[in-house]
Amino acid sequence: MKAIVLLFWVALPALALAHGGEDHGDKPAPAASVARGPTAGVTGDLFEILVKYTPVVAGKPMELKVFVADPHTNEPVRDAQVELTLAGKTEVKAIAKPAPSPGFYTALVTLPGEGDYDTSASVTHGTDADFMALGAIHAGLPPATAIPPHEHPAAGPGSDRIAAAVFLVVAILLGAARAARSSKRGGCCEP
Repeated sequence: MKAIVLLFWVALPALALAHGGEDHGDKPAPAASVARGPTAGVTGDLFEILVKYTPVVAGKPMELKVFVADPHTNEPVRDAQVELTLAGKTEVKAIAKPAPSPGFYTALVTLPGEGDYDTSASVTHGTDADFMALGAIHAGLPPATAIPPHEHPAAGPGSDRIAAAVFLVVAILLGAARAARSSKRGGCCEP
């Protein structure tokens, strides 16, 4: 009987197959990285500029994180004057203020309507000045997308066959164990 119980516990994991390729365990912590989000950037003659932002509802303040570097050495440019112009339904200008880290600046803009705003930057550092078109910055949040419900089938493909095989093995072993017990008592049909 102990052998049957042991066999059952050994065969039990076959009944608990993974399904649908899903992992319902704890999600690993995300790797450390620079803030994600949409970007706009360009390399000019004298400066390289990158603007990162997180879209917000139109009419609400949106923070633009600006990085200015020397395109030849990739060294951050400190103490530059950075002016951003965002042209869409209306034109909005913002002066980026230096952040604590060298080469980093921040600007706060409020874009009045949803849509794309063509963005340009004027960067001045000492006697050097450069005007660059960065591309579009999008104002407004994207429409919410419905997440389709996912199903949880009972088990993966072929699990019915595996369950039937395990059941059959357990049934045969139980029958063999009964027959062995019965023969020790003197047979199944004797009075």
